[in-house]
Amino acid sequence: MEVTPKAMILINGADVTGHTETVQFVDKEDNRADEVTITLDRNFARPSYKDVVLLYLGYKESRLYFCGKFF
Repeated sequence: MEVTPKAMILINGADVTGHTETVQFVDKEDNRADEVTITLDRNFARPSYKDVVLLYLGYKESRLYFCGKFF
């Protein structure tokens, strides 16, 4: 069965998934902070310092899983 990766990114509650070019997520072990790198297209401004970014990852054929809240 082939699966298609899918992501959903919310910034301050607004869905910006359509402006996303790339997403990289590192799920670190223990109490170490996870990392996310998101590249947005030129039509979307970079998030500000206190913006809240929610990341969901999964597959089109199944469901999305909450990966974290990033500040």
